Amino acid sequence: MFGNKPFGADQRFQVWDCCMPSQDMLSVFIRFVDDELKPVERFVSIKETLAKTGGALSSHILSVLEENGLDNSKLISQNYDYAKNMSGEMKGAQNQISMRLKRNIVYIPCAVHRNNTVVKHASEENTDIVTLLGRIQSIYNFFMCSSKCFTKQLKSTSTTRWNAKYESVRVVLESFNEIVEALNEIGEAKDDFDNDSRKEAKSIANNIQTDSFIVYLIFMKNLLAATNALNSELQKDDLNIITAIEILAKTVDMLTKDRNNDECLKNLIVLSEKMAEKYSVDFNEEFKLKHCVRRSPKIIDDNPQTTHVFTQTEYYSKQFRAVYDLPINEYSDVIANMTESVKSSAKLSPQLIHNVTIDDRKQIYDASLIDDPTLLFSAIALYSTDIEQCQSLSEAAASIKQKQSLPRLFQACRFLLSFPVTVASNERGFSELKLVKNRLRSTIGD
Repeated sequence: MFGNKPFGADQRFQVWDCCMPSQDMLSVFIRFVDDELKPVERFVSIKETLAKTGGALSSHILSVLEENGLDNSKLISQNYDYAKNMSGEMKGAQNQISMRLKRNIVYIPCAVHRNNTVVKHASEENTDIVTLLGRIQSIYNFFMCSSKCFTKQLKSTSTTRWNAKYESVRVVLESFNEIVEALNEIGEAKDDFDNDSRKEAKSIANNIQTDSFIVYLIFMKNLLAATNALNSELQKDDLNIITAIEILAKTVDMLTKDRNNDECLKNLIVLSEKMAEKYSVDFNEEFKLKHCVRRSPKIIDDNPQTTHVFTQTEYYSKQFRAVYDLPINEYSDVIANMTESVKSSAKLSPQLIHNVTIDDRKQIYDASLIDDPTLLFSAIALYSTDIEQCQSLSEAAASIKQKQSLPRLFQACRFLLSFPVTVASNERGFSELKLVKNRLRSTIGD
């Protein structure tokens, strides 16, 4: 028993870690699907680790499973973040566990950690975006460092909190007028603020009332809204890997449409111009100053006067597309890796059930450890039409469960539902614990 949920003899489970960065502690969680077809996550252990190598961590994880009476033969997958000692293809814990058990234990990287990496890369793709986030952080630092200027609404552009960049950009955009007014007021208040504070306020106000800051502020708010929505979906407790792949695919489609929609990109620039007008920012003049036409010398170009001059719309659209390309490509890689991890088992989903081949059935049999492949093949052939009418894998598994004559097909579906997507929910649990059990409440009795 784990908590109030039984772990059945025929159930498969997966394991993942959650490291404690301030101490050399390793927590282990397991995930399995109960008889009601609901994913169940259980905390198993938290212990000090004597070493951080992949071999040592794999030994630690396997010993924890053994101590808790969990049969290693039912371990089907692993889910860790992208740390090399966990994810390394040769010496990482995920490969070491497969080597010790002498069979392939599927490794699925944490999708939420990967999403955070995508956001980080997109934020570093363009120097103007780096400057934008730096100035947003300077706004946060300026207002939060003084009790006179304190406001709870501003957010930091933290690199560790998954929704920090979106929240910080959103708040600045929605409160832009109030921020400018506050900075101007501080800059002129000689009696209430010291000279350094007034100079800094004027400097920040001048830096954020520019064409590039306003353009990229609006653009990044739109882009990060999509990644933040994906982040929220990937953290749902009942999410399965097939649904996660579908959500990622829809996000890629949406970003691709936005990237290729000239009218959409043009509207972002038009909105920026209208916003700049409110603060007496000469959008066209600033663009000309920062993007002067540089004619090539005649030794390189015989007709330098024919050099193409980019308009504002052309320039910013090109920059926007370059930023869009990065998350589109990286999310596509995540989809490919997830699909490769589950391989033919993914074809048990309602959308792909009719595409199951003989080779797919063999792989499903080998992966899910079903006792009779012939009966599994027959069940897939007979009930593929019924499964296709279901809206999701969970609904298909529930429908199969009602048919008592399909235990092997039901086992295959439950096997697929057991695959993990993220370790986010468990890491957030420790983050919440840290808010309660801080350094001043460090004992069990507190």
